[in-house]
Amino acid sequence: MLSLNEIIEKIIKGSSLDEKEVNAQIDKKVEELGGVVSKTGAALVVAREHNVDMEMKAAARELKINELEPQMSNVSFFGKVLSVYPVNEFKTEKGEGKVQNILLGDESSRIRMSFWNEEISKAADIKEGDVILVENPWIVSDNQGRPEARLGRGGSLKKAEKDITVDALSRKDGLEDIKDGDAISFTGTVVEVHDRALIYDFCPECRARLSSGECERHGKVAPDRMLIISCLVDDGKRSISTVFFREVAERLLGKNVKKIAEELTEKDPSDVTSGIVSKRFKIDGRVKLSKFTGDLEIVANDVDEV
Repeated sequence: MLSLNEIIEKIIKGSSLDEKEVNAQIDKKVEELGGVVSKTGAALVVAREHNVDMEMKAAARELKINELEPQMSNVSFFGKVLSVYPVNEFKTEKGEGKVQNILLGDESSRIRMSFWNEEISKAADIKEGDVILVENPWIVSDNQGRPEARLGRGGSLKKAEKDITVDALSRKDGLEDIKDGDAISFTGTVVEVHDRALIYDFCPECRARLSSGECERHGKVAPDRMLIISCLVDDGKRSISTVFFREVAERLLGKNVKKIAEELTEKDPSDVTSGIVSKRFKIDGRVKLSKFTGDLEIVANDVDEV
C-alpha cells in the first residue's frame, strides 16, 4: 500500500490542489467519517473524489494481524481460526443475501473475516484450530471501527502448515496499566461528549459508508443507520476516550436511533447528548490504539447506568 506522503504527492500531481489544500481536505474527511478511518484511508477517499489514480501495484506484504488497517490492499497474513459462526441470511430492497464470519488470531491480535454470498463456499472446509493464509484481502472498517478482512475479487485463502499460539486476552477491572488489546470492565463518569456527528449511514450488504445515499459497490440502497457516540470517561484515576456503537450507544442515551434522528432535525448534537454528561456508567469493552489520535481508547460492548 502507498504511504500517506506518496498518496498526497499523487493528489498534488493529479489535481489542482497544493499540499496545504490536500492536507486540509484529508483532515476534513477524517472528521466527516467520524475518525473511523486513518489519515491514509481518508487520503485515498480524497484522491478518488478528485479522480486521481493511485496505481497501487506494490508487491503483497506479509503482516501480523495488529498491523492490518482499513483500506489496505496488497497484503497477506496468517491466522488461526478461533471461531466459525453460522451463516446469517438477510434481505434488502435489492434482494436477499447471506454472510458468514470467522474469527482469526495470531500472536499479535484478532480479526474478523467475513464471506458474502457465493464466497461462503470457500470457507466450507474451515474449522476451528486450522491455520490459514489469507492473501490479497480487502481490509475494511467494521461497525466498531476495527479492521475486518474480506476476500473481495482478488483475495484467496488456503490452509497452512504453520503453528500459531494465540494468547488469551487479559481482562482489567480499571483504567490503570491498560494496554492495546485488553478486555476491560470499569465504572466511570462521562465528563465530555466529543463534538462529532452522531448518525452514520452504511451499506447493509458490504458495510461501506454511503455517499449521498449510494454505495460504491451496490449503488443506491436502503441505508443501515448507525449511532456512534464518542465520550471522555473518567474512573477517578484517569480519563479515556470511549466509543459506543449501535445498540450500546442507544442504551447510553436511553433512546433509539430513530428517536435521536428526529431530535437532530431540531437540536444540535450537543443538546441531544447533554443528558449523559456527569452521569456514571458501568462499561465493558476492549482497549485499542486509536489510528486517529495515536492514544488508547475504549470500544464499549456493554453499558449500564449506575
